[in-house]
Amino acid sequence: MALRERWRRIRARLMHWALFRLLVMQFWFRVVVIGFVLAGLAVLVSIPKVWVTTPAEIQPPARVSLIDLGQAWSLERKAQRLAVRGRHIEAAHGWQAALANHGASRGLLRGALRHLLTPELAATNVPPTSALQGAWLLRLSETNRADVTLVAQLYDKLEFAEGVLNLIEPIGEELNLAEEAVYLKALGREARWEEFGARWERVGPQFEGNEELALYHAAYQVGWGPPGTGRAGWDQIEAAVKDPELKLVANRLKLTVCARLMDLEGYESALRRLERAKADRLADQVRLWHLLSALGRREEAQKMARAHERPPTRGSEVLRLAEAFTTLGMQPHARAFLQRYADEFGIPGTRDGTGIWLLYTDTLTDLREWEELRNAALRLRIMDQGRNALAALSYYMEGRAEAALQHPEQATLALQRAASLPMTDPQMALQIGINLLRLGYAEEALRMLAPHEGRLAQTARYWKAVFEAHFLLKRDPLMLFKAAAQGLELNPVDPELEINYAAALLVNRRLPEQAARITGRLLQRNPDVLETRVNHALALAMNQQPAEAEQLLQTLRPEFIQGRDRTFYSLVWFEIYVQRGQFDPARAAFDQIDPQLLFPNQVRWLEEQRARFPRAGG
Repeated sequence: MALRERWRRIRARLMHWALFRLLVMQFWFRVVVIGFVLAGLAVLVSIPKVWVTTPAEIQPPARVSLIDLGQAWSLERKAQRLAVRGRHIEAAHGWQAALANHGASRGLLRGALRHLLTPELAATNVPPTSALQGAWLLRLSETNRADVTLVAQLYDKLEFAEGVLNLIEPIGEELNLAEEAVYLKALGREARWEEFGARWERVGPQFEGNEELALYHAAYQVGWGPPGTGRAGWDQIEAAVKDPELKLVANRLKLTVCARLMDLEGYESALRRLERAKADRLADQVRLWHLLSALGRREEAQKMARAHERPPTRGSEVLRLAEAFTTLGMQPHARAFLQRYADEFGIPGTRDGTGIWLLYTDTLTDLREWEELRNAALRLRIMDQGRNALAALSYYMEGRAEAALQHPEQATLALQRAASLPMTDPQMALQIGINLLRLGYAEEALRMLAPHEGRLAQTARYWKAVFEAHFLLKRDPLMLFKAAAQGLELNPVDPELEINYAAALLVNRRLPEQAARITGRLLQRNPDVLETRVNHALALAMNQQPAEAEQLLQTLRPEFIQGRDRTFYSLVWFEIYVQRGQFDPARAAFDQIDPQLLFPNQVRWLEEQRARFPRAGG
């Protein structure tokens, strides 16, 4: 009864509230109020970006709202209708607008990129950001094979040959027709014509009737093909220059061929035709400068390079121009150019960004602009904050500047920090590692190089650097031998690698006959070099030829042999005296050897031999 009485009193009070009476008494008022409440809830649900649209492994995740999804769907439908009507440029803008609302949609990305491949849509109407969208699609789809083909075709339309090669080459030999076509063109654009010719021999018959690829094959015949095929290839290109459908490709290939043949007149005529069609590229202009320089007209090339006014639009253009300035001996111009554009286009985490900052570092180092190098390091570190893509390079730049400014403690701290940070680009790690060796930081160089052995194992420069680091540290003779052997195997005609291998044999006391043959050849090439003579004498002594070793040492003047050379000179005499049982002179030679200049195994061998000596005077 008490509960019923309480409810009656509450209802009586509510009946005096006008809004409550309307809700109870007026049906349509209730409908309107409920509608407003539901609309408010819909707005609250639709506006926040809470819907994750990327796979779990991509961090941070991309989030969208329901409004974003709706707008993306609407803009996609509009872009499809525009494409059907043939309004392809407007359709391309529509796709980009849809992606601005839902950029992680694989369906939207595929639709937008397929539309960009429409033949009626010129390459100049394809936004440069589409290359990044292609890379993003591959990341979202975990490099789905169909998406690889789609993105490779997009890169081909953008003439981004390096991107095509990076996508296609990991696949191997099993390529479909679309992939084969873009791969062949990419090989030609990257001037890998020998590989083009070998692959054309296998797959060329599949492209009978493909006029564009036939022109690429014609260019190969002119500059790189078998004797007797050049004339036919040249005639084919000249005929295509007059064909409205093929003239741009033909003129571009003619540039390649004329550069190969050092035909300046032909190159300039093809370039003028491309300029009239507004189809010339920055690379075409740069190649003209190089051609002029190669023909002995460097001043003219420099004048053209200085007069170049077209600003770069992407990182690859910044890198290409700066490299050209450097090659033409215009380092101050390259410095000013990189100073202006490095912050804008040297984006950490991109291949071009890495190249730009590396070249900027080398340019400032060559010009000994240490304060600017240190300031550039700080700018790069601010840009790279959170990415950790070029942090190691920034600390190397700082350390290099501090070392040159005679601040050894700050230099060591910065370079140690550089060596401790991860580095995703193996070529950058190799270059910085080599530079660290030149500065005498062998420990840091090894720490930087070691994580990249798997990706650099087929690079002779890598093994040369590893050898040098171990030789400076004097710690691991077996790793020294491995580095020397691997390097020589990869490049058997490099005399420096042959010297390294001979040194590794001597340090490890292995294969003395082979060591003697190699050091003998080196002695014939450089008979006046002290180190070469001492090394060959040591190899002869290890090969049980003490008389020949002594004869060679007697051609030297010991009073002029000091420092490191004195240790190895005395080491050879020690070996000779031990073999002959001449212990008193062996003791004297032993006393001239600095063990800090030898590897641990060499020191152990010396001590073992010295321990066997009879007591002096005994």
